[in-house]
Amino acid sequence: MEKLGGHFWHRLRANEEGQSVVEFALVLPLFLGLVMALITTALVVYSYILVVSGANQGARVGALEYGIKAAHAREKSVEAVEKVLRDGLKPGTYTIVIVPGGDFVSVRVQHNFRVNLPFAEKLLERGSVPIKYTATYKLEKW
Repeated sequence: MEKLGGHFWHRLRANEEGQSVVEFALVLPLFLGLVMALITTALVVYSYILVVSGANQGARVGALEYGIKAAHAREKSVEAVEKVLRDGLKPGTYTIVIVPGGDFVSVRVQHNFRVNLPFAEKLLERGSVPIKYTATYKLEKW
């Protein structure tokens, strides 16, 4: 009789181990989705920091160069922006617009961060996050 009862408790304990496997299988996709979303968010923030830094650097160089020689100022500004952006963004995935006007120079940088996650195209417009920034600096006249 005891042996029969012992067998019952052993089977019950074995079923509990199976329960933990099922729970793990249910929680794992949610956990991995959360981890992927956090990694993607970190990459979007990194891209935003690059875009802001690039626009500021281009506007700073443009403000100095337009004050000295306007002929090469646009090329110098674009070079300064690309020098910052090439550290983390693929060439051709961003646009740079230099707008000189009066006593100021503006540099606008735009980048569409492509999100490679399932269902991203349904959640986001065309599966990408638009990142835009405009930096405006006053011309430095020597």
